[in-house]
Amino acid sequence: MTFENIRLLIVEDCEDDALLLLRELERGGCSVSNWLRVDTRAALVRALSENKWDVVTSDHKMPFFSAPEALQVVKEVAPDVPVIIVSGEIDISLAVFLLRQGARDFVPKSEISRLPYAITREINDNQEHRRVTEALHESEIRFQTLVENIPGIVYRCETNAPWRMLHMNQLVEQITGYALERFVGEDHMGWGEIVYEDDLAALVELVDKAVVLHSQFEAEYRIVNTSGDLRWVHEIGQCVLNADGAPAWLDGVIMDITDRKYAEESIRESELRYRTLFECANDAIMIHNMDMTFLDANTLACERLGYTREELAQMTVDDIVSPAFAGRTKQHLELTVTLGSAVFETEHVCKNGHYIPVEISSRQIEFNGQPAVLGIIRDITDRKATENALRESETRYRAVYNYMNEGLCSHEIVYDESGNAVDYRITDVNPMYESIVHILKDDAIGKLASELYKADEPPFLQVYSEVAKTGQPAAFETHFMPMDRYFRISVFSPGKDRFVTIFSDITDTVARKPGD
Repeated sequence: MTFENIRLLIVEDCEDDALLLLRELERGGCSVSNWLRVDTRAALVRALSENKWDVVTSDHKMPFFSAPEALQVVKEVAPDVPVIIVSGEIDISLAVFLLRQGARDFVPKSEISRLPYAITREINDNQEHRRVTEALHESEIRFQTLVENIPGIVYRCETNAPWRMLHMNQLVEQITGYALERFVGEDHMGWGEIVYEDDLAALVELVDKAVVLHSQFEAEYRIVNTSGDLRWVHEIGQCVLNADGAPAWLDGVIMDITDRKYAEESIRESELRYRTLFECANDAIMIHNMDMTFLDANTLACERLGYTREELAQMTVDDIVSPAFAGRTKQHLELTVTLGSAVFETEHVCKNGHYIPVEISSRQIEFNGQPAVLGIIRDITDRKATENALRESETRYRAVYNYMNEGLCSHEIVYDESGNAVDYRITDVNPMYESIVHILKDDAIGKLASELYKADEPPFLQVYSEVAKTGQPAAFETHFMPMDRYFRISVFSPGKDRFVTIFSDITDTVARKPGD
């Protein structure tokens, strides 16, 4: 399993070693979104206090710091953050000592390739630990009514609003800002007096019903603290009966869930943004698991393929790939998993049998807690048509090029340091060029005209350089002294500083003219 957006704190005095560590994580499929290197106690304390980190790696021995000191700081400032020792040579007894002191793993720098596995394992274990802890915590507050070590307000109060307190623990001040004495002292007030007025009536109705039914109640509502701020609380209470079977008091616990509420709101907003991008993308988007069964698809993907989401949920990647590409789906999956992402072309088959060439940009992700692959799918029908047209055009061009009756020669102008044209170089010739001038293609390409034609001045340089400069074509007939032949020459420029000549030998025609 790999993770994206890892927040990594590196305790290391060598910048190069830190960069090596990051490169190894990237090679192992881990994406680090935020990292920081520190090498002193003060810097580590500041980093842990100011930011949240998924994992800390620490070298053993540094000029101003050491792994045992770093481990102690993390335990004091951020005890939930796992620490992995990444070091060179280290005594085995010291490694064992660090592990006993709370380090999660020890990775020698000689085995640095093991680091991505160690980090992803620790992050995964940490997440699982939090999940189990939260589940256990919820179970305890549901089935126990008075547990002093619960991180919440444990209380016993009267059964009627405003629920004056008979007992409360010290955590009330942390959650409400009020001292414990305000609720259980002589000048005490009822809990209902700090319940937010918009939530009070519903809470009174809920508690009164529990008292009548001698049952448990559970509620989430807001209170107003001493600063006038609203705080969300989660309360679980139980009506306790006296020996005569009549309601005696309420026992319960009140938890501050403000952070959870804000987190839930953030998750809802994040999900909304995700769905908006997912549905409004210009490309089809599909997600499948490691068995290649589809888990989700946006509207464009459904419309393009002609299937509903429900139908796609019963299908695999092989069900929509054309027979010509069917054998490559497993290869594409393996490539994506190995590299973390991949780009490839394939062909999809719509429900109506229509074939669509596509380019897929795939990336391994985690979807609903499980590894999956997200594919952004672009219809490249137009691009393929353009490529085919270009190939056909090139084929036609080559046919003309190879079988035309005239010689053809491509050139580029050569300039001196002052920008004056001083020569030109042959870049390509067709077969008829070889027949007319009796110079082989391999002997011509790359040569300067003055060198190839053994001339003091490159032939017709002034005409050719003007065509290459202005783009205006030219045509003329001339006697070419180095070969003692007459030529009809057309010249044009296909681009800056380049020109092409198309020529034919007219020596015989000139020789037959009367008077010659």
